[in-house]
Amino acid sequence: RLQGDWSSDVCSSDLLSKIPYDKPKILRRSVLDNEAVSILRQDYRRRTDVFSVGWLAGQGRGNGLDAFVDCLLGCLEVNLADGERLAFHCFGQRVFGEHKRLEIKEHVFFGTEWRGLYEKFKGLDLGVTVNPMDDKDEFWSAKSELKWVESAAMGVPLVTQRLPPYVGFLREGETGFMASSPKEFAEKVLLVMRDEPMSRRVSEASKEYAAENYDVRRNAVKFLSDLEGARRMVCGGRRVES
Repeated sequence: RLQGDWSSDVCSSDLLSKIPYDKPKILRRSVLDNEAVSILRQDYRRRTDVFSVGWLAGQGRGNGLDAFVDCLLGCLEVNLADGERLAFHCFGQRVFGEHKRLEIKEHVFFGTEWRGLYEKFKGLDLGVTVNPMDDKDEFWSAKSELKWVESAAMGVPLVTQRLPPYVGFLREGETGFMASSPKEFAEKVLLVMRDEPMSRRVSEASKEYAAENYDVRRNAVKFLSDLEGARRMVCGGRRVES
């Protein structure tokens, strides 16, 4: 917890803006705590009867991307081969069209405790997660790596947008996949679905990278050091207690 007379919303925002972008950002939720990781951590696994795709946007968020995801679902549907089955999991009631060849499963989660949400994540048996973002959203530049960290902890490859922060650390085909259009998202999802050995390699590599670079305690120390440096620039040397 950060304290001090500089901790107004304006000053806190100014502080964060002075921290180098490539530094760990606890306040951006870049790192799950140890308990969250222990809940999610599992090996890559996939059902043999149906391939499950997850969009882990909260039910109160992402509505502006419903049309994008609906188009993604349409691209998946028309490209499924005979005998291929795909289930799509999301949170909240979404505005999707009818996709007869897909199983659309909308999950409802009420409450503020992340533990319940992560227990739901873990029980979905996902084969891949998608993370579309809107670069026209005024908050897009503040997006964190959280979706990738969650996916890595679940042992699931992530397909995400070619936008910061992901372009700075995600290695295409090694620790995840990048896409821009709904069609390209669908192509990457089908690639993961149809190449299980590759999907397992990506999953293992992402978990190894997360374990090395997203250690909670180490990142907290780095973050507080960066915050102290930013505080000196913004707040004229007043003391910060943590």
